[in-house]
Amino acid sequence: MREWARGKQRPANAERVQFRNSLADEERSQIEARIDQLVRDNPTLLSTNAPMLNSKTDPPSISVEVLDEYYFLRELLN
Repeated sequence: MREWARGKQRPANAERVQFRNSLADEERSQIEARIDQLVRDNPTLLSTNAPMLNSKTDPPSISVEVLDEYYFLRELLN
């Protein structure tokens, strides 16, 4: 089962890498500017303090939508 899951994930990972590589410098700059704005508006989002969503922890003081956007944008650049 694990091997099947890895095989199914490889095309998605390859597409993700290809997409990242296709981002123009201007697009990267816009993404970085949005991340900076999110961090300015929500100081607790600093990468060392950003809470991961976990059912065992207290609800975050930051809205789930902001956390989703922050992690999504960071993932685009990494």
